[in-house]
Amino acid sequence: MDQNFENGIYYSPGRKVLIYFILNKLLLTIVVFGIVGVGVSLFPGFGQFVPMVIIAGILLCLIVFFAGWVKYKSVKFMLDEFSFHVERGILSKSEIAVPFKQIQNVNHAQNFSEKMWGVAHVAIETAGTDESGTNAKSEAVLPVLDSTMALSLEKELLRRASGK
Repeated sequence: MDQNFENGIYYSPGRKVLIYFILNKLLLTIVVFGIVGVGVSLFPGFGQFVPMVIIAGILLCLIVFFAGWVKYKSVKFMLDEFSFHVERGILSKSEIAVPFKQIQNVNHAQNFSEKMWGVAHVAIETAGTDESGTNAKSEAVLPVLDSTMALSLEKELLRRASGK
């Protein structure tokens, strides 16, 4: 199902992206603390450290959850009448605007883990010239979006870039 993008509204990357950011980091944390927990339980003299390992694991999981949420909240995008905008950052914000008339190509791609979680990243290729007057290409990349949103955004950007 295609998503309709309205002008002037900032969009977040989608709920799947939040889950992807959190679980991507959380799985590694769980594996590491699982190994540490098994190691501590195998040696009877280290039994006194089990509560500390559990508390440290819970605290680290909370930190990972918060870091994933911050990463999710730090990227949003918007389309207006003339260009595509990507805003990044929480405390220090930056915004990139790509005029539709400069968009040459839009691609969405997924690596294995992105495909598994139903997310994708979008790359926007633009045409332009550098200071010497020669043709140069630059790219704007949205790190991760819900895969259906990425496909809809790709179609919408190509439609607007073609002037239709």
